[in-house]
Amino acid sequence: MTIPTTTSGANANGKRPLSTLDSNGDPVAGSSRAHGESQQLKTHEASGYSWLRQEDEPGWGWRNKKAVDEAARAYDSLVYKDKRIGNRWGDPFEIADRELAVLRSQQER
Repeated sequence: MTIPTTTSGANANGKRPLSTLDSNGDPVAGSSRAHGESQQLKTHEASGYSWLRQEDEPGWGWRNKKAVDEAARAYDSLVYKDKRIGNRWGDPFEIADRELAVLRSQQER
C-alpha cells in the first residue's frame, strides 16, 4: 500500500513539517499554507504593526462576524431601546445652547 503525498507542504502523515513553522507554531513567512496559498505580510501604516494572519489584524476582535452578531444580540435584548437619558434630564448640548442664548439676550439689554 502506498500513501499519497500532497503538494501542499504536508508530509506523508498529512502534517506540516516543523521546518515550515516558527517557534510559536505559526507558519514561517514565505512557506505555503494548507491550501497552497502563500501568506502575505500586511502592515498598519499609522503604527508600523505587521501581521500575517487575519486574526492578528488590529481591530479584528470586534469586527469579525462573531463579535458583530454578539453585539447585535446584546442590543436586541435591551428592554428600553427607544428611551434616552436625554428624555429624562434633557440633552446637555441643547441645555448649553439655551443657556448661551439666555446670556446673549441679557447682554444685549
